[in-house]
Amino acid sequence: MHSDNGILDFGSLDFEDQQQVELSEDRRIPPIAKLIFDSATEDHPVLRQWIDTVVPHLLGNLGLKNAKGMSEREARLFVSTDLNPEAREKAVATLTSMPDQSLAVHTINAALGAWTIVDLAGLDDESRRLYLAGVTMHDLNKMIEREIRLQGKQAEDYEHALREWGRKLGLWDFIDQRYWPDVAFLAQNAEAKRGENRTLANYPNLQKDPASLEDLAEFVRLADLLASVAQRPDDLMHMSGPNRPTDIIRRVLDDQYVLRYHRTAENRGLLTQVIHNAVLDQTTAQEWIPFLFFPDGITYLAPKDAPEPDLDTLPIAVRETLMETIKDSMGTLVSRNQFGTRYPQELVEILDEFSAARIIVSRTMTLISDNKDPVTENRKEKTELKPDSQVELDLDYPASLNADRLAEGMIALTNLIEDYFGGSKDDHGEALVRALGMEAHIEAWQSIARTGGIGYHWYYVGGHYAKKHPGLAAEELAEAMMAAYEEVLKELDPPSRLPPFAFLEEYIPQILSLGGTYQDWDFAAELKQYQQSKALRSGQRICAICHSPFEN
Repeated sequence: MHSDNGILDFGSLDFEDQQQVELSEDRRIPPIAKLIFDSATEDHPVLRQWIDTVVPHLLGNLGLKNAKGMSEREARLFVSTDLNPEAREKAVATLTSMPDQSLAVHTINAALGAWTIVDLAGLDDESRRLYLAGVTMHDLNKMIEREIRLQGKQAEDYEHALREWGRKLGLWDFIDQRYWPDVAFLAQNAEAKRGENRTLANYPNLQKDPASLEDLAEFVRLADLLASVAQRPDDLMHMSGPNRPTDIIRRVLDDQYVLRYHRTAENRGLLTQVIHNAVLDQTTAQEWIPFLFFPDGITYLAPKDAPEPDLDTLPIAVRETLMETIKDSMGTLVSRNQFGTRYPQELVEILDEFSAARIIVSRTMTLISDNKDPVTENRKEKTELKPDSQVELDLDYPASLNADRLAEGMIALTNLIEDYFGGSKDDHGEALVRALGMEAHIEAWQSIARTGGIGYHWYYVGGHYAKKHPGLAAEELAEAMMAAYEEVLKELDPPSRLPPFAFLEEYIPQILSLGGTYQDWDFAAELKQYQQSKALRSGQRICAICHSPFEN
């Protein structure tokens, strides 16, 4: 549910009225919201209802509002006047210089980011509904562009703003408006940085047990933190300060899961994407749950005792996927010029000897299409014997496209066998002539001069093959050429060559890292252990890192 940079991008949406979007009776929703809706599975009806009911209004009303950064005017209205002048100016400067996304994007990312945790925690539908409502309203102060709280003289203003923005965002169609105090509790306790408001006297007529709301506030706070995760799958493990995401996740899931991640050190398009997918296959096989997606990896929730994924087979899996993905497009590398069908060495490096041959033969049939003029007659006129040759050529064969196809295809296949197996090109060519059933023309084939880089000897055989098999469809000719090629290969030893994408075995371990755990380095414990070791081994130099008595 995240884009390839970890952030949903709704910047291209164009609403006629950004401040208020009224949905028609059939509840039509913008395309991007429909995309999110379709991404929600049938197992999450509450989430799907929020997406259907609230998300379109979020996009319409908050698509152009900033989630973090803001104009100086907005920042001065937003920052509390209770701060001393220096602190206030610093807060304004921070708000006006922050990198930003729209408030709609931030809210959607927050809600969807922590939904996996909500789902794993097994909350009832009422709690799930309250969680989504709390996330929806957790930035109410940014919606109204000023800082107010549900307490004291501001209480009436806050209640009015919450009810009004709940209406604008369709929230009261998603959850009964009698829950507004519960939603306010969750919204105001989402950010420890802005201070909490846990005084129950400020919340009249709570519908939910206060202890349950305290627990739900953890989920809303987590959602807000996750929406601020940057661009890397390991960012989550490095977030510091009170109520870190790792701490919250550990508490709400009772240590049943640990955070893990995989990350690539670089991004090389298709190759990197295939690596990501191969790792994902291995991790999900061990019941790791994909949690957050980034350009360079994925963050997971792994069952505490889940085994490690088997990454040793990654190069094989990646190679197979790459081969399957590109094989149909490799034909574009095969071309034709005055010398016949040509292919680049990349074809040999990437594909096996059978796949490469099939592509060359198929591409030859396409390049020499039915609307081409055959060149057989021109080649026949220029066919000459080698000096001192006593063979008498039989040039009684018509010009035909099939003669061209067989000649040019066989020239390429002869080169291909040499590329894969080495040996003599003449020997391979002669074997192909025999495999085609054209033994009667072997002597002529050997005696025709190879001049100007054009395979006149193959056009000769091609002309006689077409004469022998009149009316042969291009597909039938392709089958016959492949059958001859495969028959010749049976007599050859397997090619001594590296597998396609041979660099994968060394490349993947270098750029892929698998890590993540709740356990941070406890410096105080390390220091204490070092001091104890040093006291026990008086007179010896102790390594401050591994505590061993070996020389530093």
